[in-house]
Amino acid sequence: MILVSESTKRIGLIELTVPSEERVEVSGELKKAKYASLLEEGRTRGWNMHMWAIEVGCKGFPATSMASFLKDIGIAGGERNRQLKKIGEVAMTSSRRIWNWSHFTQWGNEKK
Repeated sequence: MILVSESTKRIGLIELTVPSEERVEVSGELKKAKYASLLEEGRTRGWNMHMWAIEVGCKGFPATSMASFLKDIGIAGGERNRQLKKIGEVAMTSSRRIWNWSHFTQWGNEKK
Protein backbone atom coordinates (compact mmCIF):
# COMPACT_ATOMS: atom_id res chain seq x y z
CA MET A 1 0.00 0.00 0.00
CA ILE A 2 1.24 3.48 -0.80
CA LEU A 3 0.14 6.53 1.19
CA VAL A 4 0.93 9.92 -0.37
CA SER A 5 0.53 13.47 0.90
CA GLU A 6 1.56 15.95 -1.76
CA SER A 7 0.97 18.90 0.59
CA THR A 8 3.54 17.61 3.12
CA LYS A 9 5.68 15.72 0.56
CA ARG A 10 5.40 12.51 2.59
CA ILE A 11 5.13 8.97 1.25
CA GLY A 12 4.50 5.87 3.31
CA LEU A 13 5.01 2.40 1.85
CA ILE A 14 3.40 -0.54 3.62
CA GLU A 15 4.42 -4.05 2.56
CA LEU A 16 2.70 -6.98 4.28
CA THR A 17 4.23 -10.43 4.07
CA VAL A 18 2.72 -13.62 5.52
CA PRO A 19 5.64 -16.08 5.62
CA SER A 20 6.10 -19.18 7.71
CA GLU A 21 7.06 -18.27 11.26
CA GLU A 22 10.60 -19.53 10.63
CA ARG A 23 11.08 -16.94 7.85
CA VAL A 24 9.55 -13.85 9.48
CA GLU A 25 12.84 -12.09 10.15
CA VAL A 26 14.36 -12.95 6.77
CA SER A 27 11.21 -11.86 4.95
CA GLY A 28 11.31 -8.42 6.55
CA GLU A 29 14.92 -7.89 5.57
CA LEU A 30 14.21 -8.97 1.98
CA LYS A 31 11.35 -6.47 1.72
CA LYS A 32 13.48 -3.64 3.11
CA ALA A 33 16.20 -4.43 0.57
CA LYS A 34 13.64 -4.58 -2.25
CA TYR A 35 12.48 -1.01 -1.62
CA ALA A 36 15.79 0.59 -0.54
CA SER A 37 16.53 2.19 -3.92
CA LEU A 38 12.97 3.52 -4.24
CA LEU A 39 13.18 5.11 -0.80
CA GLU A 40 16.53 6.68 -1.62
CA GLU A 41 15.22 8.05 -4.92
CA GLY A 42 12.22 9.61 -3.19
CA ARG A 43 14.44 11.22 -0.58
CA THR A 44 16.78 12.69 -3.20
CA ARG A 45 13.71 14.25 -4.84
CA GLY A 46 12.73 15.95 -1.57
CA TRP A 47 10.12 13.52 -0.25
CA ASN A 48 9.95 12.34 3.36
CA MET A 49 9.83 8.57 2.83
CA HIS A 50 8.89 5.87 5.33
CA MET A 51 8.63 2.14 4.77
CA TRP A 52 6.94 -0.41 6.97
CA ALA A 53 7.87 -4.02 6.16
CA ILE A 54 5.26 -5.87 8.18
CA GLU A 55 5.21 -9.60 8.80
CA VAL A 56 2.50 -11.82 10.20
CA GLY A 57 3.36 -15.51 10.32
CA CYS A 58 1.03 -17.83 8.45
CA LYS A 59 0.25 -19.66 11.71
CA GLY A 60 -1.00 -16.42 13.26
CA PHE A 61 2.04 -14.85 14.91
CA PRO A 62 2.20 -11.06 14.33
CA ALA A 63 5.88 -10.08 14.31
CA THR A 64 7.14 -7.07 16.25
CA SER A 65 7.07 -5.15 12.96
CA MET A 66 3.25 -5.23 13.10
CA ALA A 67 3.19 -3.94 16.68
CA SER A 68 5.60 -1.14 15.71
CA PHE A 69 3.49 -0.22 12.70
CA LEU A 70 0.31 -0.01 14.78
CA LYS A 71 2.10 2.18 17.31
CA ASP A 72 3.42 4.44 14.53
CA ILE A 73 -0.09 5.02 13.19
CA GLY A 74 -1.45 5.81 16.66
CA ILE A 75 -2.86 2.49 17.88
CA ALA A 76 -1.39 1.75 21.30
CA GLY A 77 -1.96 -0.05 24.59
CA GLY A 78 -4.87 -2.43 24.97
CA GLU A 79 -6.31 -1.53 21.57
CA ARG A 80 -3.03 -2.48 19.89
CA ASN A 81 -3.05 -5.83 21.70
CA ARG A 82 -6.63 -6.49 20.59
CA GLN A 83 -5.77 -5.63 17.00
CA LEU A 84 -2.67 -7.85 17.06
CA LYS A 85 -4.81 -10.75 18.24
CA LYS A 86 -7.37 -10.17 15.46
CA ILE A 87 -4.63 -9.84 12.85
CA GLY A 88 -3.09 -13.13 13.96
CA GLU A 89 -6.45 -14.89 13.81
CA VAL A 90 -7.16 -13.59 10.32
CA ALA A 91 -3.72 -14.66 9.08
CA MET A 92 -4.18 -18.17 10.48
CA THR A 93 -7.71 -18.54 9.11
CA SER A 94 -6.65 -17.28 5.69
CA SER A 95 -3.64 -19.59 5.59
CA ARG A 96 -5.88 -22.52 6.49
CA ARG A 97 -8.27 -21.62 3.67
CA ILE A 98 -5.42 -21.39 1.17
CA TRP A 99 -4.16 -24.79 2.34
CA ASN A 100 -7.63 -26.31 2.02
CA TRP A 101 -8.04 -24.96 -1.50
CA SER A 102 -4.61 -26.29 -2.48
CA HIS A 103 -6.12 -29.79 -2.44
CA PHE A 104 -8.35 -29.05 -5.44
CA THR A 105 -7.10 -29.96 -8.91
CA GLN A 106 -9.57 -27.62 -10.62
CA TRP A 107 -11.80 -24.89 -9.30
CA GLY A 108 -15.04 -26.49 -8.25
CA ASN A 109 -13.71 -30.09 -8.37
CA GLU A 110 -12.54 -31.68 -5.16
CA LYS A 111 -9.55 -34.05 -5.21
CA LYS A 112 -10.57 -37.60 -4.38
